[in-house]
Amino acid sequence: MNIQKSYPPYMGDEPYVYFAFASSEAKEAERILAGLYNRGVRVWYCLGPGKTLRESDEQTVRIRNASMLLIYISSTGDKDDFFTANIGYFLNLGKP
Repeated sequence: MNIQKSYPPYMGDEPYVYFAFASSEAKEAERILAGLYNRGVRVWYCLGPGKTLRESDEQTVRIRNASMLLIYISSTGDKDDFFTANIGYFLNLGKP
């Protein structure tokens, strides 16, 4: 199953949740996304690995504009530098 086809990242202007997960956990993340989508939660997430968080990047803009952060933490997440950077950036913004 293609996670982006089944559960496309929210692209509108209404409040949404930013869902962060390590790319190695995409299969488990898909299960969580299914539950969120079935409950009508607007979710944005990124599947593509990045190298940096620049202010103009869509990833950074989406993090900055999200209402809240939902993090899927696993034993592999701390080995993913971009995943860790996303979380650090979001927490520095002072959002829930």
